[in-house]
Amino acid sequence: MFMGTNPFVGYVGPPELHDGCIISTEQSGSVVTIRVRAYDGQLITLEFAEVTQFNAVQAEEMTLYGLVELAEKLPARRFLFHNWDEESKARLEIVAQDLQFTIKPKCDRQQPNQSLHPTPDPSHPLP
Repeated sequence: MFMGTNPFVGYVGPPELHDGCIISTEQSGSVVTIRVRAYDGQLITLEFAEVTQFNAVQAEEMTLYGLVELAEKLPARRFLFHNWDEESKARLEIVAQDLQFTIKPKCDRQQPNQSLHPTPDPSHPLP
């Protein structure tokens, strides 16, 4: 993991990022959105606001150890996506003022024999 001269602040973000895989990176103006598929199938969306630096090299499909925050001149914050594969050239680093995330549970598909409209039980009359 490359950290340069910026001291380590700590790991940030939800614990589900550990062993997650980056599935997309998107920049729109000063907002960067990163989507990660967690090990258990949940979708984690990280939104970085007021981005001043966005450095992505082969970031999609990178398996994560975690998200590290490094010291940066305030009000900026420096984030480094820690790659599990330390020999890989894949990297993702963002300098932004804010980070927010959402987690969506994995999509459990309905079993083929389950009905969306079950047959009413005659012993329980409808009101």
